[in-house]
Amino acid sequence: MAQTTYTRNNTSENGYHQISVYDAKTQALLLTYQTTPEGKKSGMETEYVPNSNKVKRQTYWVNDKKDYEKTYDAQGRILTDARYEHGQCVRQTQYTYPDIAKTEGGYKNGKKEGVWTYYAENGTVIKKERYHKGKECTKEHEALKNVAAERIKQEDELSEGKDKRVILPKMTAKEKFKTVLQIKKDLSR
Repeated sequence: MAQTTYTRNNTSENGYHQISVYDAKTQALLLTYQTTPEGKKSGMETEYVPNSNKVKRQTYWVNDKKDYEKTYDAQGRILTDARYEHGQCVRQTQYTYPDIAKTEGGYKNGKKEGVWTYYAENGTVIKKERYHKGKECTKEHEALKNVAAERIKQEDELSEGKDKRVILPKMTAKEKFKTVLQIKKDLSR
C-alpha cells in the first residue's frame, strides 16, 4: 500500500521555497528541502525515518546537483559519506557497525576508480584494491608494475655493460617513462 503524503510550501522573501513533506496519516515529517525561485534544489535536504525524528539521509544541493550526501542507520550513526562533483559521486566512505570498520574509495562516471582502502575497527588497513572503470584490477596493476620494473632493470643492466651482448646508452627518466607507457599499451591489447 502506497504511503499518502502532503506537502507544505513556504516561500521566503528572496523567492526560495522551503518544502516539507509529511505522512498524511501520522502527520510525521518525512522530507524537507529548499528550491531556488527557478525550482532547482539548493541547500540541505533532509529525509527522516518514518514516524520518528531521526535523520535517514542528508544531501546538500548546489544548483540542482548533489554536493555531498550522508546516510544514517536507525541509531543515528553515519553509514556513508559521499562527495560529489557536477552531480557525480567522486569519493565515498562506508562505515560498518558495531566495530566501526570503514571502506573508502573514489568514483569516476559512477564506477569505482582508483585505490579502495578497507580498514579494521582499530583503524589499520586490512587491504587495498585498485579499480579501473568499475572493474577490480589489483592483480593486473601489480603485474604491470613488475613487468615494467623488470624491463627497466634489464635496460639498466644493458646500459651498464653487465650484459655483454649489447651495450646501450643509459636510459633517462623520460625514456623509462615512455618504456612503461609502451608496456601498458602492449598489455592492453
